[in-house]
Amino acid sequence: MPIDDIDSLRETINELPQGMVLFCCYLQAHIYYLQEEYELSMGVAGTAFHMACARGYQVDAIYLGLMIAMDTMRLKRPERGEYYFRKVWGKAKADGFLQPFAEHHGLLQGLVESCLKKEEPEEYQRIVEIVYRFSDGWRSIHNPNAGDSVTSDLTAMEFSVAMLAAKGWKNKEIAERMHLSVNTVKEIMKLIYQKLDVSNRKELDRFMLK
Repeated sequence: MPIDDIDSLRETINELPQGMVLFCCYLQAHIYYLQEEYELSMGVAGTAFHMACARGYQVDAIYLGLMIAMDTMRLKRPERGEYYFRKVWGKAKADGFLQPFAEHHGLLQGLVESCLKKEEPEEYQRIVEIVYRFSDGWRSIHNPNAGDSVTSDLTAMEFSVAMLAAKGWKNKEIAERMHLSVNTVKEIMKLIYQKLDVSNRKELDRFMLK
């Protein structure tokens, strides 16, 4: 599919069956997300999400819901992000469909930890295990600047904190979002800086997923 050309992508969508059309909407929303057009991304994903739910396309709905959650986190609307995260988690948990949550872990900017770490510890640990297997290849493709030190040294929790910090979240905001104390966030940030050999959030940003 012509993922670098939105107009060509729209033409391609017309040739696909309905279920794939909805998944292509996820793809289009993700392109807008990477272009930092978060409101536009959310509009595309939101419309398709409600269509997927109404027509019983549960896999599409899960990916689209996670896309909306990603957008709302980048727009610093965490309550809305959590709403959509929990909505699709309810759809996925019954079937043990954890892969989308692992695939989007870093881009969800702490939602996996804040929603699942304490409430669903077994499922959270399974997601983390998938994240470690998945991330070695994917992060190097998604962001070539994210080298081995990111994928090998940072824990899943540290990576989520780093994503928030790199995108302008203050320690207090991170603490509130991830149900941690401010001192704990400070200690995690110290470890992140040490492991990546950086000294501030601006330097940190070059390692993180875009």
